[in-house]
Amino acid sequence: MSSGGFQETTPPVVRCLLVCDHIRYDSNAPNAAYTLENVLAELIPAEGSAFPLELPEAWLFFQAQGDAGTYDLMLDLVRLDDEGEDADEATTWGPMTLLISEGAWIESRGWALAHLPPDAPGEYELRLWCGRDLLARTSFLVREA
Repeated sequence: MSSGGFQETTPPVVRCLLVCDHIRYDSNAPNAAYTLENVLAELIPAEGSAFPLELPEAWLFFQAQGDAGTYDLMLDLVRLDDEGEDADEATTWGPMTLLISEGAWIESRGWALAHLPPDAPGEYELRLWCGRDLLARTSFLVREA
């Protein structure tokens, strides 16, 4: 958590972490619901596509709760090997700011992921971090065209 002075806080708790094609949200209505389009569990490229894939648009949606404050979050994408271990170096986005408002029970957020780059078929994992604390992870499968 970042603030003017040092304050001991616990990292937020993430209730869900999803990847989807698009998110719709009315930013003029603070209590508006998020609409997730095409939640991604498996990605099958269009016929004739070649790796590395460049997805034109992908979004990360999550809900978090915790102490009021501002948190700097990082997101890693890594391809996993057959044993579930990291097969490659991670692609990292961030820092991204999460503001948990005083009195808020849950904060929902949607972040655009520029250049989600699957470089080969296989299982990929997204990991959401706050400092050294892993808050959540989710995986998806990329298949051959």
